[in-house]
Amino acid sequence: MLSICIAGLIIIALFYDVTSLSFGRTITNTLLTIISTGVIGTLLSLFVASHQKSQLRETNRDKFRKDILENLNKLYVKIKKTRRMLRAKGFAVPYYKQEDDNTLLSLSEYEPHMDIINDCQLELESMRQEVTTNEYAFSNPQLIIENLKVMDDYLSKLVSEYEQRRPAFSGTPAKLQIGQLTEMKQFLIQAREGLFNECFTTKCHVIRNEIRKDINFFDKGTEKSSSTS
Repeated sequence: MLSICIAGLIIIALFYDVTSLSFGRTITNTLLTIISTGVIGTLLSLFVASHQKSQLRETNRDKFRKDILENLNKLYVKIKKTRRMLRAKGFAVPYYKQEDDNTLLSLSEYEPHMDIINDCQLELESMRQEVTTNEYAFSNPQLIIENLKVMDDYLSKLVSEYEQRRPAFSGTPAKLQIGQLTEMKQFLIQAREGLFNECFTTKCHVIRNEIRKDINFFDKGTEKSSSTS
């Protein structure tokens, strides 16, 4: 439609009188009005489409941030639960706050909980790759990536120890002195005294706070770090 009107203007300008009182001038004014309306309408349509696209992109980014935060929270809860269950069920005698290298850890409890730790380590690895691939979704992606790596590396040490020391369990039922599982011993001792707080809990809180700053319509208050067991 716009192209037809523009062509009409050119023809009128070439072959007709377009002075203020002529018929050609009236037709010219009409065509100019149509063109102006069309241009404004097109520009408004483009603006609305661009705004909608921008909103959709931000909505998708926000969902991605919330998914990462939700998955991280679930993973953290699983690891905390694993620590508590191992301390409560892994030993025939009380272990928590009475840490002794000679205390025997039961394989029947150690193994299934290591399966959980292994799954969580793989989840952290995958989460880190997703954030790396979608850095644009965060204002400070490197901070998130670096802290995820520390958490990932921490659990990886537990998994590596499991791969190496699993055959050392012996007896019926199979057990092993906790002192021979250096990484697991550190994992189980009180949070304030071990690497768990430094390499896992604290890093998790840093990531949570950073993601929450980026999430729209979310309370931007900084979460107070907790170092409870």
